[in-house]
Amino acid sequence: MAEYGKVYKKIWRDQDFRALSENARFLFLYILTTPHLNAIGFFVLHEAYVTVDMHWPMRKVKSTLQELADNRFILYDRKSGSLIIRSWFHHNKINNDRHLKKAQSELTEMFQSTLLSDFQAIVASGEDGRYKQIFDGLSPEFIKLREIRIRSRRQHFESKVGKKVLERDGGKCVRCGSRENLTLDHILPASMGGLCIEANLRVLCRSCNSKRPIGGQALIDDLRMDGFTLEGLVAECLPTGAMGIDTHTPSLRPIEEEETEEEAKEEEATIPFESIISHLNILAQKKRGFDWTTDYNQKQIRRRWKEGRKLEDFLYVNLVKSEEWLATDMEKHLNPETLYGNKMEKYLNQRRIPRQYSEKINRALLAAAEYLKEGGFEIEESRQAQIDSVTT
Repeated sequence: MAEYGKVYKKIWRDQDFRALSENARFLFLYILTTPHLNAIGFFVLHEAYVTVDMHWPMRKVKSTLQELADNRFILYDRKSGSLIIRSWFHHNKINNDRHLKKAQSELTEMFQSTLLSDFQAIVASGEDGRYKQIFDGLSPEFIKLREIRIRSRRQHFESKVGKKVLERDGGKCVRCGSRENLTLDHILPASMGGLCIEANLRVLCRSCNSKRPIGGQALIDDLRMDGFTLEGLVAECLPTGAMGIDTHTPSLRPIEEEETEEEAKEEEATIPFESIISHLNILAQKKRGFDWTTDYNQKQIRRRWKEGRKLEDFLYVNLVKSEEWLATDMEKHLNPETLYGNKMEKYLNQRRIPRQYSEKINRALLAAAEYLKEGGFEIEESRQAQIDSVTT
């Protein structure tokens, strides 16, 4: 984490900066000086962090970040919280080998970011050859993963279905018309069981894709905005036999029936791995959060889910243990394996341990509360009361 951030006086004479709204100028100055800033201008800044630091409502944060992205001041991926300051290396030179090593160290913290290849492109376009050395000398594992990510993104559109969808949609984002940073979007999310078929795919730019909700009433509203209904998509875009989903409730939980092997797979597709891990990442305030897509981080959640635990149970454990362990020697144990292991039942029933909140704990709890509020999660009333007791 950087101790300070540079702001050049000449920024106030920059015509592009002056053309921004007052809110966008204020937010950009915050981004240049935020405690989350690192040495390469490529870091994690969740929207919830901004709401807490700037005392802004989430809607204002989203619209202002979008204004900065539209005016090419930043690149931002809402799902992961990854942010790139486009002009970072223009004003922050790499002057010596010590700076270069620091930049490489910071980059390894971001190797799972969806913006990694965008950052590489920005670095490659720099006039100073030293910028390009940031990617030299990194571990083989890092380089291999980077190549896999780039190849994976390219293969999306090289597949037969991908080519058809790209041609059908005119090679541009169907929402904003952009032709840059295009992605294949599952209209009915894959996490809900949506198939990778032409009827369930469309072209979205990364910006529009990152704004899409992944479940609940927010997803239903998002689908309605494009003329889709959940009932129609479930009928058309789920595997045969996957109709045991109650489309009348925002939670999209399976209807209780005798479980077959196919239904067990469908139920796993509804486990909110991303919501649980994202909530933990916000509380833990780590530079590189836990990856919700890996089996290692999913396995304990999967086990507890089969025992009957629900989303609100995981959220409560995240909160109560973060409240207890943050800013202590136990902070290192704020991870999926520990929190959702065999002691989860004990954590759910333990009494809260009152303590003096530091600024770090306050920031984490407030950011997590904003995340839950924005997500519109359906939580059991009794557990909601427990969660509120921690976050208020």
